Amino acid sequence: RPKTGVERNFNLWPETIEVLKAYIAEYRGKPINDNVAKLVFVGSKGNPLCWDRIDEKGKMNRSDAVLSRFKRLFEKAGLKRKYGVGFYILRHTYATIIGSNSNDLREVQAALGQTTFEQQETYRHDRHQKSISAQKKVRKELHKTPIPQILRSKFSAPESDEKLIIQKSPSPELFAQGYLFDIGGFQCESYGHGFTGPFATNTR
Repeated sequence: RPKTGVERNFNLWPETIEVLKAYIAEYRGKPINDNVAKLVFVGSKGNPLCWDRIDEKGKMNRSDAVLSRFKRLFEKAGLKRKYGVGFYILRHTYATIIGSNSNDLREVQAALGQTTFEQQETYRHDRHQKSISAQKKVRKELHKTPIPQILRSKFSAPESDEKLIIQKSPSPELFAQGYLFDIGGFQCESYGHGFTGPFATNTR
């Protein structure tokens, strides 16, 4: 996490994996350079979805495709967006869901990466377990909504594409034990009911 310098392992749900497969196959642009190629989310023109650049005149230029899409979704839903409300607010929603289902503050901190370096070193394993526990609670709450069905109907990964899926999703047995596999060339590892792996993001 750039803000705190806390190392993060993101545990991905099976539904998330399916959406990422579909995104990589259908929407991910061709990266303009090797640095961008390390990112999962790449725009249609090959740039990161979010970036800051200083031009030759010293002017800061900023692009945030995630915020732009978020604004359009608000408009499409007929909602009035308050100034300052963006995609980042989902992080607060995530924390609220965890907090309402847990009395363990460290569980919330672990899921959000809000630990100090000393805490990180002392509770590394405990932090990972608490993060998984927190994410299970969020997933359980989301399954009470139509969101999973909407995602499945909109994003269905083409299993016949060998370039996309190097190895098929693990069986329940392998999934529970921990199983190394690839998603569109990005290596991940299942861990209990989640996934860990070097999923770089471009919202820095």
